[in-house]
Amino acid sequence: AIADALSTTAQGYAAVGASVDDLYSTIGTLTGSQADVLTTVAGRVQQQIDGAAGLRTTLVDEVRPQLPPAVQPALDDVVAQLDRAIARQQAVHDSLVQAAADITARNASAQETHQQVKDLIAQAQQALQQAKDSYTGTLKPQLDALGSTLSVIDDDIATVRGDLDQAASGLAGASDSIVGTLQGAQAVTARLSTALTDAAAKFDAVQQAVGRAAQTGDLQGLSEIVGSDPSVLATSLAAPVRVDRVEVFPVVSFGAGMAPLYIVLALWVGALLMTVAIRVDVDRDTLPGEPELSLTQKYLGRFGIYAATALAQSTLVILGLILFVRIEPAHPFLLFVAGWVTSLVFTLIVYTFVVAFGNAGKALAVLLLVIQISGSGGAYPLQLLPPWFQGVSPFLPATHAISAIRSAIAGTYGADFWTALGLLAAFALPALLLGLVLRRPLISFNRGLVDAMASTKLM
Repeated sequence: AIADALSTTAQGYAAVGASVDDLYSTIGTLTGSQADVLTTVAGRVQQQIDGAAGLRTTLVDEVRPQLPPAVQPALDDVVAQLDRAIARQQAVHDSLVQAAADITARNASAQETHQQVKDLIAQAQQALQQAKDSYTGTLKPQLDALGSTLSVIDDDIATVRGDLDQAASGLAGASDSIVGTLQGAQAVTARLSTALTDAAAKFDAVQQAVGRAAQTGDLQGLSEIVGSDPSVLATSLAAPVRVDRVEVFPVVSFGAGMAPLYIVLALWVGALLMTVAIRVDVDRDTLPGEPELSLTQKYLGRFGIYAATALAQSTLVILGLILFVRIEPAHPFLLFVAGWVTSLVFTLIVYTFVVAFGNAGKALAVLLLVIQISGSGGAYPLQLLPPWFQGVSPFLPATHAISAIRSAIAGTYGADFWTALGLLAAFALPALLLGLVLRRPLISFNRGLVDAMASTKLM
C-alpha cells in the first residue's frame, strides 16, 4: 500500500507538469483565470505534501515502535527519502505560487519561472521514486519476512493452544482429581521449602559458631547448637533432604520386574524347540486312501498341533510364575491372555520360517531372538538404548509382547495392554502371507537344498 501511494503521488506530479506546460504555452494570453489554475495546482501539490507528511508521521510514530531493532534502520532510510521528497514538493508548491503571482502581475520573468517549476517537479518525482525504491528494495522484503515469521509463530501458538485445551480437557475428565493431586504437591513443596529454609538458617548458625570458636577457643556456643547428641546434627548434614518414593505401578520384586523378558525368551525358545521335536511337513502316507492334501491344508493342519502345544507351554509358564515364583501380577487373567497370544504368535512365526526355509529358517529364528533380547526393552528402557535400536524396536514382536506382559504384571494404564496385544497379533499377518503365498516359489529350492545337504552325509 505504501509503494502504491508513492507511485500514485509521482504520477500525480506528471499530471501537474503537463498542466503547467499547457498553461505556459499560452503565456501571451494568460489571464487571471489561468493564474487561478496555477493556484489550484499548487493546492493539489499541498495536498500531496500533506499526504506524504501524514505517511511519514504514521511510519515514525506507529510503525517504527512495533518493528524489531534489526528492521528499524531500513525504515529510517525510507523516512529520510520521504523527507527529501517532501522538501522537493514544497519547493514545487512555492514555485507554483510564485508563478501565479508573476502571471497576475504580468511579470516578464514568468517564462523563467516555468523552467524552474518543471525542474522542481522532475526533482520531486525523482525523490518520490527514490523513496519508493528504498521501500520496495529494502524495507518491504524485511517486512514480508517478518510477516511470514509472525504467521508461523501465530500457527505455532494456535497449535500450542489446541494442545493445551486438549490437555486441559483430559485433566478435567481424569479420575481422582488431578487438581487435588497438584494442590497436594504444592503443599508438599511448601513444606519442603520451609524445611530447607530452616536447615539453611541452622547451617548459618553453625558456621558462625564455628568461626567464633576458632577465633576465641570457646566451644560453648558450638556445643549449644550441636546439642547433647552430635549424631543428630551429623545425620542432618549428611542427608539434609529425604526423598519419599511413591510407586505408581509397583512390582513385588526385581524378579517380577524382569519376568516379561524371560517369559518372552522362554516362549520363543519353546517355539523353536517345537520345530525340532515335531515335523513341519506332512507325508503322503499320513492319510492313506485320502486325496493329496493341498499346501494350505498341510500348513494350517500342522500348525494346529503347534498351536495346541503353544497354548499348553504358555499356560505352564504363567502358572509356574504365579504359584512358584510368586510374581503377584496385578491382573492374573490378563497375564494368561498375554501369554497365550504371545506363544501363538511366536510359534506361528518360527513355524512359518521353518516351513518356508527349512533349516535356514531355524537359524533365522535364532538370529531374530538375539536381536529381540537386546532391542525389545525388556532389560533396559528403550530410551537408554542406542538410536538405531530404538528405531528397530517397534518392528520386533517381542517389544509388544513385553509391553503387554508388563502391563498385566504391574498394572494397566488406559488401553495400553490391548494396544500392545493388538500390535503383537498384527505380526501374524505377514507370517500367514509368507506361509500361504510367498513360500510356494521356494518349495523346489528347499527340496534341492535338502537333497544337497543329505548328499554330504553330515545332516
